Amino acid sequence: MATFKAMVYKHHRKADGTYNVKIRITHKSVKRNLATNIMVDDRDLTRSLRVKNQKYIDILEDMVRRCRKKCNEHALLLGDMTVDDVARLVADIVAGKREDAGGHFELDFVKYSSDHVAKLRKDGREGTAELREKSVKSLIKFVGRDTISVHEITSKFVRNWIEFIRESGATSAAGIYPANVRAILNAAKEEFNDEDMEIIRISLSPFKKVALPKPPQRKRRALDVEVVQKIFAYSGELSRSAAYARDVFMLSFLLVGMNEVDLFTCTDCSGGRITYRRAKTTGRRTDKAEISIKVEPEVSALLEKYRDVTGERVFSFYRQYDSVKSFSSAVNGIKQKLKGGKTHTGGLKELGALVGAPELIFYAARHSWATIARNRCGVSKDDVSLSLNHKENSSVTDTYLEKDWSLIDRANRKV
Repeated sequence: MATFKAMVYKHHRKADGTYNVKIRITHKSVKRNLATNIMVDDRDLTRSLRVKNQKYIDILEDMVRRCRKKCNEHALLLGDMTVDDVARLVADIVAGKREDAGGHFELDFVKYSSDHVAKLRKDGREGTAELREKSVKSLIKFVGRDTISVHEITSKFVRNWIEFIRESGATSAAGIYPANVRAILNAAKEEFNDEDMEIIRISLSPFKKVALPKPPQRKRRALDVEVVQKIFAYSGELSRSAAYARDVFMLSFLLVGMNEVDLFTCTDCSGGRITYRRAKTTGRRTDKAEISIKVEPEVSALLEKYRDVTGERVFSFYRQYDSVKSFSSAVNGIKQKLKGGKTHTGGLKELGALVGAPELIFYAARHSWATIARNRCGVSKDDVSLSLNHKENSSVTDTYLEKDWSLIDRANRKV
C-alpha cells in the first residue's frame, strides 16, 4: 500500500528563506517527492523542520487524506503500479489542480482553448490557430459568457450550437467550427485523461453522437493555365500593392505552391535550392514535413528582388510586415477607404479583375500548380502529392529509401 507524508527538506531552502512543502510517496519501498503549492518559513516550522502552523497542517492533512482516498479507489491496481504510477495518480491533488474534495475535475474550456491556440501559434501553425480561435469565439457568442465548463459540452449542447450558427447565416461554419472545437476537446482529453490508470477526468464524447454538417463544396481555386499565363505576362498598369501581390503569387507558383507562412519564415537557400519545413504539418509528422525545391531560372530574378540582405531569412517579407497575417492580407488585398467614399482593394483582388479571375486569392497558385501538373503535364498523383508535401512515406519499403527531390524538380520543370 502506498503511504503519503508531508515533508520539508533542509537542502530545499530557497534564497528568501522559504521552503516548498513536499508530499513524500512511498510505494514498494521506493520513494518519490511531489511539490505542493505551499511555501513555509522558519516561523511555520519546528527545529526538526516539522510543520507547526495549524493552517498548513490542516491543508496538508486534507491533501494526504485525499491521496489515500484516490489510492483506495484504485486498490485493485496498486499491486501492478510503480511509485511513479502512484505519483501520476495523485499529481493533480498535490498540485491543487481543478479537482474538488469530492474528486470532481473542473476545466474552463475557454481558458484551455486560449492556451491551446497559443501553443499552435508558437509552433508556427497560425492558420489552424486562427480558425480554432474563431470557433471558440462562436461558442462564447452562443452561450453569452466567456467561461464554459468542459462538462457543459454535451451532444445536445453541440446540436443547439450548430443550429445557432446556421441561424446566424454562417452556413459554411456549421461544420467547420464544431470540428475545430472537437479537436480542442480531444486535446484536453488526451492531456487530462489516463485510460491506462483508469483516470477519466473528461468523460463526455459529444461529437460521437452528432453528425457534423458537411461544408459546402469549395469554389474552384485552380486557375486555367491560360489565366496563369496572363498573370505572368501582364504588362498593364498596376498599383504598387497589386504589383507586389503578383510577384508573391508568381513566387509561390514557381516554388511548387509554397505557402505564405513558408515564404515568410523560410531560412535555407543554398546549393541552388530552398529547403524548408512546411509550417502547416511540421508538428504532426515524423519527417517534420521537410521539402527542398530547386530554384529554376524563371524564379531567380524574383528571388534576388526580395532576397533578405541580412541573410537571416530567404525573403525580406518579414522586414516589411510584422506577421504572416498582415503579409497575407496585403497580398490578397485589403479594402481601403478613399476620399469621396470610394474603396480600393489592391493586391490580388485588383490583379484578378484585370486577368479575368475576379475571385483570385493567393492559394490559387498552389491549386493551379497541382492541377496543371496533373491534367496538362501528366504528372502522377503520387508525384503531385510529393511535390505539395502532403504526406510522408508510410510503407515499410519507403522507410528504406532516401527522399529524391529530383522527382519534384522534374514535375516543376514540366509545369
